[in-house]
Amino acid sequence: MALFNPKSPQKKVAGGKIDGLWGVDKWHGSIIPNLFVKVDILVVHVVEFPLMVTNETTDQFTTGDAISSFALWSSKYVKDFV
Repeated sequence: MALFNPKSPQKKVAGGKIDGLWGVDKWHGSIIPNLFVKVDILVVHVVEFPLMVTNETTDQFTTGDAISSFALWSSKYVKDFV
């Protein structure tokens, strides 16, 4: 699974796997917002890229902060590569 830059959708910023869907699963105790997915971030290609949904509680503001953790990403910018 690859996460893409919304301002430049052809640029990959991170990779991982989907671990939660909007309206079904939770993210830090709250239902995941509409059209977002929870992604386990395994690889980061652009360390200082801002997360789409930051988490001040865990000090996660960029993709580098979320490596080996999870983040919310718009499903529009998540693509599966097999």
